[in-house]
Amino acid sequence: MASRLELTYCLGTDQLAATTRAIVEQGLTPAGMPEKVKVDLEKVAVDDEWVERLLAGGDAMATWNDGEDLISPSGDCVLGTTSKFELDPAALVRRLGRIPFTVASFATFHNWAYQAPSFGELHRPLGWGCAFQGAGHDRLASRRWLATAPYRILRGPGDTTLVQLHDFALGSEQALVQARVFHADLMAGMVRYRYEYRTELKGLHKGSERALVFTVQGRVVSPQELLDAAAARLLQPFGPDKPIDKVVYVFIDRAAADAQLPTMWRYGHRVHLIGDDGVERRIDDTYVPRLERPAGTSGDAAKELMA
Repeated sequence: MASRLELTYCLGTDQLAATTRAIVEQGLTPAGMPEKVKVDLEKVAVDDEWVERLLAGGDAMATWNDGEDLISPSGDCVLGTTSKFELDPAALVRRLGRIPFTVASFATFHNWAYQAPSFGELHRPLGWGCAFQGAGHDRLASRRWLATAPYRILRGPGDTTLVQLHDFALGSEQALVQARVFHADLMAGMVRYRYEYRTELKGLHKGSERALVFTVQGRVVSPQELLDAAAARLLQPFGPDKPIDKVVYVFIDRAAADAQLPTMWRYGHRVHLIGDDGVERRIDDTYVPRLERPAGTSGDAAKELMA
């Protein structure tokens, strides 16, 4: 049964007007017309055309309930709060699938004294959930990150994925304990906006294969390097002359390759092994992970993201 809770969101989008209209149509704002609409700090008429008036200026906001509830399209995202929203994740993901967006974040409805991480830009600090649609999934190291995660995964229309980052049935303190673990895991596989590389990515670029290749001998590759390498696939830091479609880690030692394969697979990287015969062979393409996800995720849609 859905609970009436505060829904505070940021939906990133490259279709600001369409996203704003769809948010209203899908009921993520309070019912009825707002009490006030301001565009560039000036009040404008509130009538049946209020959404179009909202979209006519740069700095815009519509408010309800003495400003407690709002929607504000800004730049490449839409911010909003609806204080008494019927929050059912399964129903919400269906609504989100009818709204064009890339990455969405949903703030907590608890009063936590905890500075949660954020995706960056105008995104809310992580709370109970987040969502990805279409190319927005590329902000993840790979979709496999979600498929092997401990949190609940729900899928909706339009290639939409909703991630629930704590159990709603938990009290505030227990929810915080769970959320902190889930936030940390999610952010370990997330390419934040305004991403900053922390390793030098000293790999060989193979232009013919559009690949960034690293040789691994006598070291354990750090999670930071794996994330930086995933970010390179998305952000193309070496420019158009050195495109990166894939990242390949080449091992000399079988035991080392087997030990690091599960982590590299989750980041979406390829793993090769040079055999005793001197031939380099790919080994990640036959890897099947052991899925030991928590009971609370039973029956969710995580397996749809395994490819």
